[in-house]
Amino acid sequence: MVVDVLTFSTAVSVAVGRGIAVLPYDLAEPGAEQFAASRGAQLAVRSRDVSASQPWSLSPRSLMAGPFTPRLVLPSPNGSAIAAAARGVVVAACLTSECLRPLGFGGGVRAPGPSHQRRGGGRTVA
Repeated sequence: MVVDVLTFSTAVSVAVGRGIAVLPYDLAEPGAEQFAASRGAQLAVRSRDVSASQPWSLSPRSLMAGPFTPRLVLPSPNGSAIAAAARGVVVAACLTSECLRPLGFGGGVRAPGPSHQRRGGGRTVA
């Protein structure tokens, strides 16, 4: 079992909430464009690379603002990489205050944050 409270799970929650099927992909692996094309999906890009032609990224804001697409490849160095490598069913859920508030939890809710995230070059940050 993998419990992911990183950006990927929040992004999946937002995308699925809009009816978008998410296909995970390891950001470190080449071939994301071909993977997306072979599955009839759009490809999310790094936040700094968002454009009119590629409006989706791991940012929940971009997933809310971007146009609807039925299938989206969502690469990331952590949650998506783990989900792509997993065998069997993968469940992603949002555990942030913004996701819990509509479920009736008050504004004082503080959900657990990531303890560590892998960054570029493989370094880990707290």
